[in-house]
Amino acid sequence: RTLEVQGNVSMANVTDAVGGANMTLKLGGGNNQNFTQSNATGIASPIQINKSANTATLLTNMVAAQNVTVMAGTLSTGGFNITGAATKTFQVDNGAFFEMTGASTYPASFTTYTYGATSTVRYAQNASLTVTNATYGHLELKPSATALTFTVPATLNAIAGNLNIGNRTSYATAPIVTAATNNTAITVRGDVTIANNITYTKAASGVFLFAKGATHTLTDSTSGQDLGAVRISANTTNTTLNLGSSAKMTSLLIDLNQVFSHNGSNTLTLTGTGTPLTATGTFTPSTGTVNYEGAGATTITATTYNNLGAGTTSDAGAAVTYTLGGHTTVSGALTIGNASSTNSDTLDQGATYNLTTGAVTVTSKGVWSNTGTGDVTLSGD
Repeated sequence: RTLEVQGNVSMANVTDAVGGANMTLKLGGGNNQNFTQSNATGIASPIQINKSANTATLLTNMVAAQNVTVMAGTLSTGGFNITGAATKTFQVDNGAFFEMTGASTYPASFTTYTYGATSTVRYAQNASLTVTNATYGHLELKPSATALTFTVPATLNAIAGNLNIGNRTSYATAPIVTAATNNTAITVRGDVTIANNITYTKAASGVFLFAKGATHTLTDSTSGQDLGAVRISANTTNTTLNLGSSAKMTSLLIDLNQVFSHNGSNTLTLTGTGTPLTATGTFTPSTGTVNYEGAGATTITATTYNNLGAGTTSDAGAAVTYTLGGHTTVSGALTIGNASSTNSDTLDQGATYNLTTGAVTVTSKGVWSNTGTGDVTLSGD
C-alpha cells in the first residue's frame, strides 16, 4: 500500500506515519514540496521520493526506520540531516538527485547505500567536510561558501558517472577540494569537469584513474589545476580520454590499447620530473601543445607532438635540463625556455637521438644542446 502526497508533509509527534512498514509514504507530483518531522523516534513507513519534476526539501531532520528511496526528482536536505536504521537502505535511482546543503552531513546509520549509475549525489554544503566514500553514479562536489575545504577520502571508489568539481560561483577566497590530505586514489568512469573559482589540490601519489571503457572528456575551466598522476585504463573495453580544455597533470600513463587525445588545440602541461609521459597506448597530438614543466631533470617521451615546449613557464626555480628519450618529431613549433624565467632551461637531444621539428623558438632563457650524434631536421614552411 502506498500513500502519495503531492503537497507539503508535516508529521507531528507520531511514529507510525501511515500504517507502519506495510504502508509506503511517497512524495510525488511535479511541485516543490517541504517535509517536516517533529518527532525524533523515526517514521515507521518506507519513504519514497518519486517526483516528475522539482524538489522535496527537508525543513527538519528526518529519522527513518525503513528504507529511503529517491526514485525520481530531487531530495534536498535543506541543511538538515537524515538518520536511518540498521539493515535498511538509502537509495538514489538512475536519473534521480540527492542534494546535501547547509551544514547537513551524509545520511547516517543505514546499512546499505545504493546509487544508480546515472543518479546524482551533490555535496553543496556551506561548511567544510570530508566526502564519504561510496560507489556513486554522478558525483558533484560544490562547496557553497568562501574559504571552505571539501576533503576527499583516501579512496573514492569507481564513480560510475561524471565528476563535477565547483559550482562556478565567485567567492572572496576560492573553496578547496583536496585529494592531498588523504593521498586519494580516484576512479572515474564518466566525464570530469572542474569549474572556475575552485581550487583542486592533487594527491601526492594517489592515481586519478580514467577508466570508462568508452570515450570521456576532461574539462578544466580554471587556469589549470594539477590533477596529479593520471592514468587511462580499460574497463572491459578500451578507454579514450579527450581533452575538453587545456589541462595540467603531474604525469600521464596511457595503458596499452588506450587512447589520449588533445582533441583539438588544447594544451597539456606536465609538471612532473623523470619521465612524466608514458604512452604505452596511443597518444594523439591533434593540433595541441605539450609543455614539459618539471622542476628537475626531465625526460621528454619519444613520440610525435604537434607543438612541444620545454621549460616554457616563467619561474624563479633552478635551471632544468629536458632530455629527449628517443627520436622525436614536432609537427608544429618547438619552444625552449621562457624569457621571464630567472634561470635558463635546456633542451638536450641526448647522445644519439634525432629531432625533426617545424619552427623553433629558443628564448633568451632557453638553451638547445646537441652535443651527440643525433640529427636535426627542420621541416615545414
